[in-house]
Amino acid sequence: MSPFFKVGVVLTCEPMIGKSKLLQLSVDIGNEGSIQIVTNATNVTEGVHVVVALPGCEVNGEKVKKAMVGSVQSEGMLCDAPMLGW
Repeated sequence: MSPFFKVGVVLTCEPMIGKSKLLQLSVDIGNEGSIQIVTNATNVTEGVHVVVALPGCEVNGEKVKKAMVGSVQSEGMLCDAPMLGW
C-alpha cells in the first residue's frame, strides 16, 4: 500500500453547518495523529475503520489535495472499494 494511503478510525462524525449533504470527520490515522476530512459518504459513523487517501496520493487519475470546504480544511479523502480497484 502506498504511504499516501492509511487505515484510519473515525473519531467524530458531524453534519457540516450550512452544507446539508456533507459530514465533517475527525479521523485518527495512527502515528501522524488525527486529521479533518469533509465527505459526502452516507455510510460513515464514529468508530468505523476507513481507508484514507492523503494529499499527494493519486486516486482515479487525480491527485488528492488539501481543500477548504466552507470553513473546514479537508486534509484527505475517504476511499471506497471501487476507487481502490477492489
